[in-house]
Amino acid sequence: MWWEERLDSASPRYKVQSSKSKTQEWRSGTGMAEGGNEPAPAPSRKTRVQYPRFFLMMFFFCSFASTCIGLYFRSQYFITVLPALALFTGVAVSRALHLLKHDQTIELFLALVILGLFVIAIGAALIGHGSIWLGMSESQAVRSMYASTLFNETAWAANYVKTNSTPEARVAVLGSEPEIYFLSGRRSASGHIYMYPLMEEQPYAQQMQDTMMREIERAQPEYVLYIDDDLSWLPRGGGQQKIVNWWKEYWAANMDLTWTREIEEGREPQTGPEKTGKEAEPVKKILIFKRRR
Repeated sequence: MWWEERLDSASPRYKVQSSKSKTQEWRSGTGMAEGGNEPAPAPSRKTRVQYPRFFLMMFFFCSFASTCIGLYFRSQYFITVLPALALFTGVAVSRALHLLKHDQTIELFLALVILGLFVIAIGAALIGHGSIWLGMSESQAVRSMYASTLFNETAWAANYVKTNSTPEARVAVLGSEPEIYFLSGRRSASGHIYMYPLMEEQPYAQQMQDTMMREIERAQPEYVLYIDDDLSWLPRGGGQQKIVNWWKEYWAANMDLTWTREIEEGREPQTGPEKTGKEAEPVKKILIFKRRR
């Protein structure tokens, strides 16, 4: 990037210098088109971004900073860095191809290395993920990646709520699945969209549970979705069950169960003897409740 002179064509300083050089060429006659009647056409700009090197570096630093919020460095958090890395890769590959066409210096060896690594990276990505990208449906790909049908079922549940409610309707999700709010386009009845903090052994857990219960009672959401999956709650300690006990009484008095969607575990559907051996395990579900009229 620092050696790529074509990036200079975007900066105002380069445009001024380039304009001066063109004027000098025109006055000396070297900038005239064939025939000598009109000035030669100016080369087109490569980018409209001013100071592209500064932009790329700041974009990268800001992207990396976004992964550091909370100081949890899980693999999926680095997805915000990928656009910046993709732009860096584009600059490197573009320069390497440019050198192959127009350069004969020792930098050609670096260009060959960059292009070789790029080809290897593309091949590794296709070998590692090609079956998911090219050979599976959307639901199969989600199950293969997460070893569960949870996210397929939450997408179905969100579509059900979206279809059967107005855009102004409020919804509550008892579980750590905020994607339901996003996919359904419905606002939460509570400020708490994750159950994890409410179930931790921390001094504010009970207060947060009380707040969520009051908010749901006050908002009277049209739909409540209960995620009956321990991975969506992760309870810690024996004193964090207040909201669970409250919910059992609340839905019996105010809600009707309309749909139940079972959640299957594993990367492949279990059939035959394998499924029979797992029948003793608790069945995980998404329960959709509608407020009584």
